[in-house]
Amino acid sequence: MSVRFRWTAFSICVLGGAGAARANGLVCLHWHTAKADLVDSSRPMGQRGWDVETILDVNDGPGSWTFDATKSASLAAKAAGLQVIMRIDYNATDTVPKSSSEHKQWADAFIQRTNDLAGVTTLFVVGNEPPLGGQISAAQYVAAFNQLHARKSEMPAGTRLLAAGPNFHCCPWVDGLTWLDDMSAALADVDGFALHTYHAPGECGPDPGTPCEKVASWPGDDGFRNYRDQIEVTRKKWPNRPVYLTETNTDTNGLGLSPDPQDNYPDGWFPKAYADIRDYNSTTASDPAYPQVLALCWFVDRNQAPWAPFSLEAGQGKMAIARQDFIAAAHDPQNYVIPAKPDAGPRDGGGPPDAPAPDHPSTHDLGPGHEAGAYHSDAAGESDGCGCAVGHPPNSPACALWGLMACFVVARRARARL
Repeated sequence: MSVRFRWTAFSICVLGGAGAARANGLVCLHWHTAKADLVDSSRPMGQRGWDVETILDVNDGPGSWTFDATKSASLAAKAAGLQVIMRIDYNATDTVPKSSSEHKQWADAFIQRTNDLAGVTTLFVVGNEPPLGGQISAAQYVAAFNQLHARKSEMPAGTRLLAAGPNFHCCPWVDGLTWLDDMSAALADVDGFALHTYHAPGECGPDPGTPCEKVASWPGDDGFRNYRDQIEVTRKKWPNRPVYLTETNTDTNGLGLSPDPQDNYPDGWFPKAYADIRDYNSTTASDPAYPQVLALCWFVDRNQAPWAPFSLEAGQGKMAIARQDFIAAAHDPQNYVIPAKPDAGPRDGGGPPDAPAPDHPSTHDLGPGHEAGAYHSDAAGESDGCGCAVGHPPNSPACALWGLMACFVVARRARARL
């Protein structure tokens, strides 16, 4: 046996078998410019964080300016080593169709968009802030989402569909937690949740990790940590479905209504926000009844009208400081470690968790920040082929069997190439 073979077998079976899979960081920007200083180029491709992109009308396909611009931005993000989360809305008025008579046409178009983006991403958010986007009721959203999810076989292999949460305290006609509770409880299946959480430095103080109550009548935390209240709701039925926090910032009352993030961003906010996510992931790591948070995404980076007061790229006011804070977070190895989770058992309705195909090249390079005993995941139910599937802790019998079988196959293939 050659030295090369012995090292291949050892590094894959020992290091991979310890539960390390392809990693992606918590760091994320909505409309990421993918500029070099915002990305840690020392990390492997596909493991440098996330970019959230949007298709605001499901009928905008290849050849339309909006689709082509979105795909171009997504490919630039992927070329920079990021993974892409793609949000697709029904149209400019309704985030999903309200009427069942429109479900088939909408689902047909949505499925076509997933196929148009094959090779770009497999992770899609179905709509955006439904109570705000067209005042969609929980029942209306569920009816649309369930029909779409039932047709996943028509989408590229490994496609994951995330249910969209509400914008909290946005709308006097709905209580966000009740809406989310009703929606998540009625889903027939789901691959994860795209939730939003915002911080109000003026009322809640500069630290996003500090619990906050602005209005006594509002349910849950009134600041950044509201994401924890939302997870308490989604985990009731879906404890092993990951959460992506696809929007956050320090705006509390809407664009153009002072203070915007360019006015109220507190120095050091990004490191503290990511520290709070890490604290949540680590303190719940041993409990299979809690999902992992896999991304925290600032809204926005790209200076796209009319969002300059929120934009890191525009750099207006305190956004120049915010950009530097994000750069520090993007280069912090702590933000690329996700603790191991014990097996949460069969998902609701029976059967094993989905094991979607990867949307980036496989690698056995653990990379910086991959400390021993940590579990690194970029997608629900995904393994690097010689580690443990998500949901199996490194020391579990399931992991041991998985690792032994996978290492045997990989070792045989490596020896055959010698």
